[in-house]
Amino acid sequence: MSKAAGEPALEEEMLFLACTRPAVFAGAPMETLPVNSAIGLLTGFILLDNFIVGVAITASLHMVCREIVKRDPNRFRLIGAWLFTSLRCLNRDYWGGSSVTPLQTIRHYDERDYGL
Repeated sequence: MSKAAGEPALEEEMLFLACTRPAVFAGAPMETLPVNSAIGLLTGFILLDNFIVGVAITASLHMVCREIVKRDPNRFRLIGAWLFTSLRCLNRDYWGGSSVTPLQTIRHYDERDYGL
């Protein structure tokens, strides 16, 4: 889309970008490191009984995570927010979307639910 004639261009705030970027280890967020290590090393130790293969699996999973966050560094935070809101929402069919509540969602049945 073209910009309007009198509309100023948006500036990218470098300080805001730096403050909101997650901590990374070799290009992937630190949130992914325990998951990568657990999957890769446990697969190598338990299933394949080979430490070198486990390290190779861990490194390949780390490279996949690097590719996921190449465009958006907060992608895993968005996935985590989705996991803790929309995926866990038990009443999304009732409301037509996810609703976040600090209380446990419990359905109370009455006679109308049973067709009595």
